[in-house]
Amino acid sequence: MKNKNNDKLINYFIKNKNFYFINKKSIFKIIKKSILKIINKIKNFYKYNINIKFKKNKIKIYKKFLIVKKINNSYKEINYYKLKKNKNIGEYFKKKIKLNIFNRKIIFLIKKKINKNIKKKINKIKYLFYKKKKNKNIYIKVINKFNNYIILKDKYDNELFYYFKNNKNYKKFFKIGNFYYFLVKKVFLNKKNKIIIILTRNNNLFIKNLFKKNIPEIYEGIIVINKIARIPGLKSKIVLSSKDNNIDPIGTCIGINKIRILNIIKELNNEKIELINYSKNKIIFLKKLFNNFKIKKQKILNNKIYLYFKKKYISKIIGKNGINIKLISFLLKKKIFIFEYKK
Repeated sequence: MKNKNNDKLINYFIKNKNFYFINKKSIFKIIKKSILKIINKIKNFYKYNINIKFKKNKIKIYKKFLIVKKINNSYKEINYYKLKKNKNIGEYFKKKIKLNIFNRKIIFLIKKKINKNIKKKINKIKYLFYKKKKNKNIYIKVINKFNNYIILKDKYDNELFYYFKNNKNYKKFFKIGNFYYFLVKKVFLNKKNKIIIILTRNNNLFIKNLFKKNIPEIYEGIIVINKIARIPGLKSKIVLSSKDNNIDPIGTCIGINKIRILNIIKELNNEKIELINYSKNKIIFLKKLFNNFKIKKQKILNNKIYLYFKKKYISKIIGKNGINIKLISFLLKKKIFIFEYKK
């Protein structure tokens, strides 16, 4: 193996874009371990103390011998009296191994081993990186889209996939080249040691993180999101409260000229958002959930609530396809039944 091949071997791993995750020192460590692993399989090489050094991106391999008066192990020791150099007993003497002893097959095996070890290291780094991002929103670019999934690319050039049901609205919403928020729901390694990252936009935590991102008062903990009920793509009801009596939670979240809430709605593909003030008083809170429509009569039996309203309000209370009543049921964790009030 000539010096040119030697340079190519090192530069291949240092300049290879697939290994951007690892610094130069780590790459050298992996190369060193991989070379040792392969050359130790060569006849008699495993018996020697092999030392590998890198100088100006070049590999230098040495046999390392302990200087002694009397040799007990010819593979690891050298006689002091046979040495011409000024060395003392107990020191080490290094003998350079000519790289042309490695044939093409060995070079191929070394490259293969290094590739395998570096990819394993990258896999571990990626896994730890995304594990820290679990339950957090990440902002990533759409690079391609299909009928039921899109391909995304993060700032480290990792490709991620987001699957959705054959949804025309989603397909129109995602545009190639644009950036979107996604929640990292799960991160794990499969049986083949491959990283699986599950992304979502349907989780309640996703919308909570969006509010934290766009509304500083929520991020700082002045305004609290008490409850979230959501039917993704259609509507969300969000219950808010303020730790500061001088701050109106709903007005703060809407913002001047509705700028704050509109940014969130835009990210949610024009999903409707209803903000509700929280109250510890159950009767007042129930009224607020129903937009202060007067409840004429109510019965609560275990996990069921029976409510009676005037006929003219019922359609508004239930909402299109029963969406309002479903969301209120999610918030209260009870089944709600609406009836017309008759005297």
